[in-house]
Amino acid sequence: ASARPDLIGLQEVFKWRYGPPDSMFGGTAPAEEIAYDFLQSLQDELAARDFAYRVASQIQHVDLELPAVDFSRGVAASNYLVDVRATDRDVILVREDLLTANPASGHFATLAPIPGTSLSILRGWVSVDAKFRGEWLRFVNSHPEPHSVGSGFFNSAQLSELIAELANAALPVVLAGDLNAPADVPGHGRSSAAHRRAS
Repeated sequence: ASARPDLIGLQEVFKWRYGPPDSMFGGTAPAEEIAYDFLQSLQDELAARDFAYRVASQIQHVDLELPAVDFSRGVAASNYLVDVRATDRDVILVREDLLTANPASGHFATLAPIPGTSLSILRGWVSVDAKFRGEWLRFVNSHPEPHSVGSGFFNSAQLSELIAELANAALPVVLAGDLNAPADVPGHGRSSAAHRRAS
């Protein structure tokens, strides 16, 4: 808040929800009661300090719901079972006085599988054009798969997709994010392939 950034790239902006337990039986009623919304919490905290930021662009990734136990509800089986839903998002916040246009987003084509399921871990990017000091630029925020998953294959492939996506941008590009592309791969004495591409 003290730095008053123009644009903020956020990753892993989870919303946690709960609801009646039906997911273990293939239920069709998604949990909707909000327990924690990290995006709303951050915006509320900034607003309480008189710093107004709005969502300029966002993308939803993984949205999973699983049964859980909530012992605060009592010991009867009908009371302590609850469904918990986790929704992951990447978000760009912009200061209220900054002009923006063309919000965009996309998921990567190469995705890491979730072991033991037919599902994949959604990852992608989000962007917005912003007028900064009289000039337009494209602000991009991304959170590709960690280098540790698949020996760097997914990280490298996803960053290659992102670089290709941005290669023909008509505006100067500012890339932010948790890119998970280490400059020094442990045990290899060199940077990751994705880090070399991004550099």
